[in-house]
Amino acid sequence: MLSTFNLYLVLIMDKTQDFYRDIWWLVVLRGVVLILLGLAFLISPGITLGILLIFLAIYVVLDGIFQIIEGIASISGGNHWVLALLLGIAEIVVGLYVIRNPGIAIITLVYLIGALFVIRGIIDIVRGVMGYETNSRLLAIIAGLFAIAVGALLLYEPISFAVLIWIYALFALVAGPLLIAAGLSLRSVSRKDVE
Repeated sequence: MLSTFNLYLVLIMDKTQDFYRDIWWLVVLRGVVLILLGLAFLISPGITLGILLIFLAIYVVLDGIFQIIEGIASISGGNHWVLALLLGIAEIVVGLYVIRNPGIAIITLVYLIGALFVIRGIIDIVRGVMGYETNSRLLAIIAGLFAIAVGALLLYEPISFAVLIWIYALFALVAGPLLIAAGLSLRSVSRKDVE
């Protein structure tokens, strides 16, 4: 027999799973956008700094908005919503800062992006370990570890902007398919529940 606490945890996880099953398409969309951004960086590495910053900042702001939507929609599902809101706010602040200050020094941009990667990585790992990404826990942990590694590299050894483009493209091309796989996994679970 389940204790009251265990029953409460099961109910929270069921609500969280239902939420993720309903937004599988949003997870897939984030993955597709990341892949397209990564490909754009690889295909046109000579892209001007201003255009690159705007693309990167727009993606970060949009991802922040997605995180806030996810947080608000999952308020009843436990503490996960706090992590999503914090990440969303951090991404929007960094993205808007870059949009409003496109002439910032490259080193500042490298540190901001590095810090954002580390924050995202920590939150993804917490989500994976705590089971918030129930059908894709391993994918969330892998994406989190990869984000922390990229962020730590950027914070420890600020590098040239050209290398930053390649690192971000690599991150996007690894994290994008992971997000698509997670979204499709959620979709398949939601279809099984309907049958």
